[in-house]
Amino acid sequence: GGATLTYVGGAVATGGCSSTYPCSVSYSPTAGNLVLVDSYIQDNGAGTTSGVSDNGGSGGSSYVTAFNHLDALAGSNGTPSEFVTLSAASGVTSISVAATGTHIGGTIAVREYHRTSGSWSQDQQSALATGTGTTQTCNNITTSANPVLVSGYFEQGTDATSVFTGSNGYTARQNALAPANPVVVGAADHIFTAAGTYNASGTTVGSTIWACYTVSFK
Repeated sequence: GGATLTYVGGAVATGGCSSTYPCSVSYSPTAGNLVLVDSYIQDNGAGTTSGVSDNGGSGGSSYVTAFNHLDALAGSNGTPSEFVTLSAASGVTSISVAATGTHIGGTIAVREYHRTSGSWSQDQQSALATGTGTTQTCNNITTSANPVLVSGYFEQGTDATSVFTGSNGYTARQNALAPANPVVVGAADHIFTAAGTYNASGTTVGSTIWACYTVSFK
């Protein structure tokens, strides 16, 4: 308790990523803030995200894996992943995703969050949830943190016209189309001021197969 958590801003790689990796997005977070990097790589099961780096001072920020799941959405043949730095380095202007194997394309988005006091830490991660329809509901996490940032990462496939929005109080922060395949990648968050059991959720205009995770940070 005591700290206030806020969403600062974000960016999406313009035009997505081609078959050439690393792929980068231009963004300049404030030093010390939490930065989430959401990546989707269309790889036909032949590659995976291998890491995230940036051009910040003293060797850049340190990124760790929140999740990295090959072909989470059956039939999409892609790898959704999320990496996080709990304290961005100073001087960052570009964030890059590296990958192994063969790729067709993909997308990258970054989100930045600030806390007024104390240090960020990873909290909880749900199991993967999958389904079909216009409503996407991730699995629960239970946290004792207060306050807590609860974030959802969503992958929707087979319907390139799907437009992702957050639901049940969650705000959509990303709605990006992977250019090499009709896969929509979305992200949504909500900052709670009490401990409890939470799960991220969202909707799409068109019915689609989907997969999602809930993760939290405190």
